[in-house]
Amino acid sequence: MKKLFVFSSSLAVVLLIGFACKKSTTTTPPATTSTSSTTGTTAGTTTAPSNTTSVNYTVNGAAAPSPTCSGQTGGTTFVVVAMDNNAANSIQLTFPGATTPANGAYTITLGTSPTAGHCGFLFNNSTSATSGTVTVVGKDAYFTNIHCVSQTITYTVTGNLIWP
Repeated sequence: MKKLFVFSSSLAVVLLIGFACKKSTTTTPPATTSTSSTTGTTAGTTTAPSNTTSVNYTVNGAAAPSPTCSGQTGGTTFVVVAMDNNAANSIQLTFPGATTPANGAYTITLGTSPTAGHCGFLFNNSTSATSGTVTVVGKDAYFTNIHCVSQTITYTVTGNLIWP
């Protein structure tokens, strides 16, 4: 019975990720914006962004066209959610505690129930990062080259999220 439950749970997760990772059919390269988000090239590291006055992030080098961000208590965690104007690329950061996280570096761990000093990083509601660092200063979280891997696609996410 336990094996059947594990198998069916695993199958459900695989199907959820497969359906959530719809391949884009757009052939026109995305427009660039003047709001460069970060510097640095090392995977999973945190570098201070060059634009710290607005919400901005890139996915595989393409800038989110009109990103917005919010922060709210999610029970025993604090959740920061960012998405672009059409919700195609969303980011969810989950921090331990019911208030805005303290300043500092948070190690990314799998899941949405992080322990002290850690945070969860979820891309498009289904693809989790398992390594890297998110740095919080005030109500500003920034990160560079965070790799979120689905079954068939690796997304590289870099950005600066500011919540009210």
